[in-house]
Amino acid sequence: MQQRNGWEPIAGKHRAAASVYGKALTAIVDSGAKVFLQGMDVERQNARYSNPHDPHEVVLRHVLERVDEYARQKQLDVLVMADQEPGQAQHAAMIELFSQTGTPGYRSSTLSRIIQPVRFDDSHYHAGLQAADLAAYLYNRKCCDRGAHPRALKARKDLSAKLSPAVHHERFWMP
Repeated sequence: MQQRNGWEPIAGKHRAAASVYGKALTAIVDSGAKVFLQGMDVERQNARYSNPHDPHEVVLRHVLERVDEYARQKQLDVLVMADQEPGQAQHAAMIELFSQTGTPGYRSSTLSRIIQPVRFDDSHYHAGLQAADLAAYLYNRKCCDRGAHPRALKARKDLSAKLSPAVHHERFWMP
């Protein structure tokens, strides 16, 4: 959708891009996948806390708590694969520690249903990670993009509606 990384052929063709995106979201729903969306208002976090935790770490922790909760309810063990990113070694160590001591906060969890270690890999090689990227991009636009054109807002609303049947958890934390 950002007209790069494979989207170049439909650069500037917004309806075509939305159509491709919509078909991918329909495939996510049809696969039976459960989508967990978690975001955070970083500006409010910085204003509220004098020494705020890394936003990616906070959001990752919160979404893993919800995935673990779902897995416990369904009596499943879950293998989590996350997209590669610069802080992945630190995040993996943090998640491993949480599996022993529990996550901080009022919803403390040892993430007992999440198979350790959490894997980090390149999304180019995994359809599931690509699907997660699509859902996360759409969610980020929904939560954070306030100056969009009315047609873009309608397209986003339509795309969100396509994904909605697969969304099990959606939260934007405003600290």
